[in-house]
Amino acid sequence: MGCAVRCHPYCKGEDLDLFGLSSGLGSRIDIDINMSVLEKMSIQGIRSFGPENPQRIEFFTPVTLILGTNGTGKTTIIECLKYAVTGELPPGAKTGVSFIHDPRLANLPEVKAKVALQVKDVRGCPLIVSRSLLATHREKVIIPCILSEVYHELRRLFAS
Repeated sequence: MGCAVRCHPYCKGEDLDLFGLSSGLGSRIDIDINMSVLEKMSIQGIRSFGPENPQRIEFFTPVTLILGTNGTGKTTIIECLKYAVTGELPPGAKTGVSFIHDPRLANLPEVKAKVALQVKDVRGCPLIVSRSLLATHREKVIIPCILSEVYHELRRLFAS
């Protein structure tokens, strides 16, 4: 039994045999799909994607396969898609700090991160969604909460 999918408007009415099973032996299922289509995404300053140069990914219809060894950014690509569309950060990245490229690794005072996604809506109109984050590299400074302690600490620091 074969399955063919007709994708509108990108396949221009051609039948696609997604699984190589359409030999005419079984029934064929034709489906008109009218939905948004991912076209391109640009990632900059997110996890292993450095802050200097944006990396561009082009998506293909009907499917794009993302392959790579461990730690090469496959999950980051999916999380960037989710972040661009919904604005939700990945699990465990409540403030976005663990999602953004670490400024200390780049030897920079701050890292500006950006995810831009280009899609076509159901009417075929192009849309671009862009979201940005900023991570700064600051050392922690503990400020005493009692005024007298602040006064004594300031005297000690400036006495030398």
